[in-house]
Parts: sequence; C-alpha cells; structure tokens
Amino acid sequence: MSKAESHLNKARQEIDQVDGEILAQMGRLLGRRMEVARAVGALKESAGGELLDPEREKALLKTWAKHAAQSGISQQLAMRVLREILVHSRRTQERVLLGENNTKDRRTLRVAYWGKLESAGDLACAKLFDTRCSGGADRVGFVTLAATVEAVRSGKTDYALVPVENSLTGSSGEIEHYLIDSDLAIVDEEVWESTQDNGAGRFLEVWDTSPARVPDVTRFLLLGPKHEPPGPGVPAKTSLLLTLDHQQGALARCLAAFAKYEVNLTRIESRPQTETPWQYRFFIDVEGVPTEDPLRLALEDVRAQCNLLRVLGTYPARTREARHLEHGATFTPALPEASSSKNGTKKVPAQAEQKRKPMIVRAAGVEFGGDRFVLIAGPCAVESRQQILHAAEMVKSRGASMLRGGAFKPRSSPYSFQGLGADGLKLLQEAGHAHGLPTVTEVLRTEDVPLIARSADVLQVGARNMQNFSLLRALGSIDRPILLKRGLSATVKELLLAAEYIIAGGNQRVILCERGIRTFETATRSTLDLGAVAVLKTRTHLPVIVDPSHAAGHRHLVLPLALAAAAVGADGLIVEAHPNPEEALCDKEQALHAEDLDELGAKLLPILKSQGRVL
Repeated sequence: MSKAESHLNKARQEIDQVDGEILAQMGRLLGRRMEVARAVGALKESAGGELLDPEREKALLKTWAKHAAQSGISQQLAMRVLREILVHSRRTQERVLLGENNTKDRRTLRVAYWGKLESAGDLACAKLFDTRCSGGADRVGFVTLAATVEAVRSGKTDYALVPVENSLTGSSGEIEHYLIDSDLAIVDEEVWESTQDNGAGRFLEVWDTSPARVPDVTRFLLLGPKHEPPGPGVPAKTSLLLTLDHQQGALARCLAAFAKYEVNLTRIESRPQTETPWQYRFFIDVEGVPTEDPLRLALEDVRAQCNLLRVLGTYPARTREARHLEHGATFTPALPEASSSKNGTKKVPAQAEQKRKPMIVRAAGVEFGGDRFVLIAGPCAVESRQQILHAAEMVKSRGASMLRGGAFKPRSSPYSFQGLGADGLKLLQEAGHAHGLPTVTEVLRTEDVPLIARSADVLQVGARNMQNFSLLRALGSIDRPILLKRGLSATVKELLLAAEYIIAGGNQRVILCERGIRTFETATRSTLDLGAVAVLKTRTHLPVIVDPSHAAGHRHLVLPLALAAAAVGADGLIVEAHPNPEEALCDKEQALHAEDLDELGAKLLPILKSQGRVL
C-alpha cells in the first residue's frame, strides 16, 4: 500500500467515525423531536388547531439559515435536512389528528406495489408507511400494474401504491384506466425522487446539486377499497374525473368555476373517450375537500357544465410539502372545515338552496332543458325487427327526436309479455341507427347496466325502480344520461333524493320525468301531477319531461295531458306510439297512431311558440 493510499484510508476511517457520531446524535435528537411533535399534535387536536403553522415554519427557516451561515454549512444542505425533518414531524402530527389508535393503524398492513425490492415503488411505499401507521406495513411487489391493482381489489392487500406521473416520462394512462373502471379510491399520495445511485443500497440517496441534472421524480397514489378523507386541520387534495362534450368553451366554463371560488388546480390532463366519440375525460387535482367551501361551491357550478363528475379520492396533500421548503417559502393549502348544517346534512346538487341556472343535458346530440322541446316516441316494447323499424320511421317523420322501446319489461303480471331482452336491445339500436334517432330504453337490474349502456343512448329508470338504490348507485358511475321516472306514490322530494343518488355517484346527466301518481281516482291509469312539474322547475336545475301515456292509460286522453304538460313548462314528452296499436303486445290502449302524432305536433307548435321554444 502506497503512502497516499494509507493517508486516504485513514481519512476515510475518520469520516466513518464522524458519521457514527452523527448517526448516534441524530437518532437520539430526532427521536426526541418526534416525541415532542407527537405531543404538539395532541395539543393541536384538543384545541381544534390546524396541522400547518406557516409563520412557525418561516421562523424555523430563518433560524436554520442563520445557524448554517454561522457554522459555515451550505444553506441548501441545511434546508434539505430541515425539509425532511418537517415532513416527518407533520406526518407524525397528522396521525395524531386522524386518531392513531384506530384498529387499522395498530395492525400490520399489507401493501402492494409495482416493481421489485428497492425499486422506486418499494422505497416510496416504505417512506409513506414509515409515518402513516404505527403498525408498519408488509410490502408486496408485483410484476405488472394489473396484478398490483387486483391485489387490493380482491382483498389480498389493504392498499396498493401505484405510479401516476413522472417528471421525465409523463403521466400513466394505464392507472387512469383502472381508476375509471373500479370502485377503488385514492386515499394518499407519495413523491419519490430517484437518484443516480438509487440501486446502490437500501434507502441510499445521493444529493447531486449539479445544475445540469434533471430531477427524476415520481408521484405515487395509494389506492384503497373505500374513501378515507383527512380530518379537520390536515391540508387536503381532491382528485376528480369529469367528462365533457367536444364543444367550444366547455372546459373553459369548468375552469372558470374553479377560478371564481379561488380553488387551486395542481394537475389537469385530458383523454379522448374512445367508446364515445366527441367526448373527453379530464383528470383534475385540486386543493380542498369537496364537502367544504370553497371547493363545494365550485363543484356545484362544474356539475352543471359536465356530463360526469366523480370524486376519485380526497387525501392529504403531500406533493407540495415535499418541495416548498427547498425554495425557502411556505404555502397555505386548502384546509377542510369541521362544519355542517344544523341537522347534520349537507345540501346536494339536485336541490340547491339557491336557484341555479337550468342545466342542459345532452344525449347523442339531443339537448334537454334548452329552447328545443324534446319529443321521445316509440312503442312500449320492441316486438320484432319489422315492428321497431316501422315505428322508428313513423316517429322520425313526425318530429320525434328520440326513439323509445322496451327490451326488458317490468310487468305487473308474470304472464304478460316481458320483452325480448338482449335481442330487443340490438333491434332497438339497429332501428335508431337506421333512422338517425338516439334510443331510450329501461334498465331493471344492476347487472344489466353495462350491457344496456353499450347499446342505448339514454337509460330509463321506471317508476317501480325509482327507489332501487343499488341500481341508482350503479347508474351514477356510468357516462350515459339517465331518465328517472317518479315513483307511483313518491313525493317530489323523494324524486329529487333519488336523483341525488345518481348525481352523488358522479353522473350529472339526469332527466326527471313526471308520469302520474297513484290516487283514489280511477278514471285514469294514474293522476298526472302537473303541479309537480312547476315545483320541480323551481326546485332543481335538472330538466323535467312528462309521460302522459302512462298517466292517462287511454289514447284519447294522452294528447290533452301532453299539451297541458307543454303549457306548464315541461322540457319534453315521452309518449308511446305504435304502427298498429291494436296489435301491440302491451299497453295497446294508450299507444298513439301515426295520425295522433301528427295532431300532437300541430297543437304543440303554437304553445311552444308563445314560450319562445321550438319542436
């Protein structure tokens, strides 16, 4: 060994000795700091305080910078160390604020991640769960993203940590696909910065301050089986999915709503909907909690502009906590408020306290709620190919905008015609395409929703299913307009609450339908409540149409009720019409002839003209 090598080894041994002293002191002092941080968190919880104290952090920054300068230490190095200390302190306090003694927090969790041991996914998972729960986490790596997501979906693991975007390669469209098609929720996030020697050893980071270096930063999302919104005082972020038609100003109007209420957007990306031409999906991250102002107010405005609005998750904001101290500045993110209405409930979109601008629901080019009165017509049931093609031609030539037809029929008698099922759907779709008419058909069961949504342009919920809440929830997750009929004995409020089940699931395109209610009167099949139409027009922003056919039960009464509905302000009609009503397999007494449709159109025109509307 040369003399130079001997001196080098001696110097390295001295460095190792100093490092040992640093680690010993750091372990003792950091452990003490985390204990004090936990106590501070408990005091904040008892006092109802917030997690972040920006003024306190500014003071710490100045103090550390001053001591670093006096000691001849790089201020950048000092700020990086302080950043990590404050991040861990915050997360320690966050656990206290969220209640660190819950059962899930105490037990060891199983967390799936995509990648191998000591990969970025593994290291980010270790970093997140080092402070997220006291019981720790068993990390399980998977070879594919699909297997990682399936692990939490099937219950094999409690959570799954997946990458959503990278500073070098961009966003992951694949994970967005899983967020759309599953019931998983985003419950947390983590940011991991990979370094040049990331694989050299477990948790080894090399702080390269070269200005030429491009940071390789990955943002991960933690997925869980249910939503876990942060508690009061914890800075929060919300991820949203919304869909918009390809129309001028559609996105601008949504962004204007966020700007109006000063809601900060941290991410926005668009994807075309391949299954629905001329519609686009937008993935948006915003600061705040959707049940609290100002985000709640902004989302109310956004709902009126989009087709689908779904909250993918609300979780602690960690991306900005990982960066802002590097630049010597603090931030004040949106904080959830611990408040509610007097009775513990919150106002929801379908029955807002203040009158909102009427919403226009678009369905395959047809607009409900605008200046054009919508006429939906067709047979009660799809009976044959010839029948539905003839019916489509008949209603199209007489001013109908959409074709109705039942494939799955809810009949009072088990011996009545139940519909052609999936074959009827195909025939209805064929007839609609042949004559340029969007289609409307009824869905009876939750398991039929995907099948019908692929074929029909509007899904109808019949009166018998108005309070089928599992069905309503399923319809809330799809991107198809829903025609919701009022139940036989339902109040206006109950109809609105049923609509809110769909809206709460994310689907904003709900069309209400008054179809008559059950009373003591027997002269008609049901009693058409025209007063409900007027009430609904003042109590909701949703479009309202009327079904005079089921209210009347008799052909000669359908037209008078239809005209009255138009006069009272309904946005449209849905009527039964058949090429040969006398041969219809169901509801033949109320089905209109072709001549009846001619008369209906002629008599509607002067009423609509007086209102400034057209057919």
